Amino acid sequence: MSLENKYLDWSGVVPLWGEYTSPFRPSEKEILIYSEYIKELGENILLLGATPEIREVLSKFKLKVTLLDSSLDMIKGMFNYGKIDRKNETWINDNWLKIDKVFEKNNFDLILGDLVLRNIDASQQEKFLKKTANVLSSDGLLLLRIHCCDCYCGQDADKVVDEFFNNFSNENKKIAEDLLTSRLFDCFTNKKNKAIDKNKFIDYVNSKLKEEKQDQIEIFNRISSKWCGNDRTWIQRTSDEINKMINKYFKIEYIFAGNDYPDSEFYPIYAIVKK
Repeated sequence: MSLENKYLDWSGVVPLWGEYTSPFRPSEKEILIYSEYIKELGENILLLGATPEIREVLSKFKLKVTLLDSSLDMIKGMFNYGKIDRKNETWINDNWLKIDKVFEKNNFDLILGDLVLRNIDASQQEKFLKKTANVLSSDGLLLLRIHCCDCYCGQDADKVVDEFFNNFSNENKKIAEDLLTSRLFDCFTNKKNKAIDKNKFIDYVNSKLKEEKQDQIEIFNRISSKWCGNDRTWIQRTSDEINKMINKYFKIEYIFAGNDYPDSEFYPIYAIVKK
């Protein structure tokens, strides 16, 4: 599988979407942040991806939206996870990296994407931002939730796990397992190519399943079933790296955090305008 396909093939995620929580899906407060901007800039909207929570907001406001995504399975499958009005959606089945070929210059007043950047190869992220700037109107807004691996990148996984179980053992199980997964993804991020080393992550999860720690086995079993069955990986950068990259083509107006789940400060929503 090529890197491009590995980052953009999401069809296998559809049946698992209902098992994910924040940070991998936008939280209630993050959706409120999206909603405020959607209400204000409710024309000429482009959604990168198929995030059902955002599509439900657009449907609630009866707004027309264009979806750009490489997976029609993902676009169609997300109907199971939200009240989405199909008649107000236009679907474009193509690669985000071709955004400037698919759409005319200055075409959209609002472009939205939830955790989009992490699905694009590190070598292509700046090109993607430059191309996205081309199709955003002069007074338009780019609204992206972006993961910043500031806290746990490169840390010792055992220490991160021990700290986690000391502090979050009573957390809702779904929230706990996704929170721990997020932190372990950071631990196993390669600092050179910025990608999560999925093989190391899988090996580590499997090693924890062999230990006789009953309080951990259930969570690691669920992590294994959700995340270890494929070689799909993601790109992760620190906030300094992200800000530097964005500032080449845009001006960052605001950075918001939902603050309604642990580590939400590492999954902020960027409100970005063209320079």
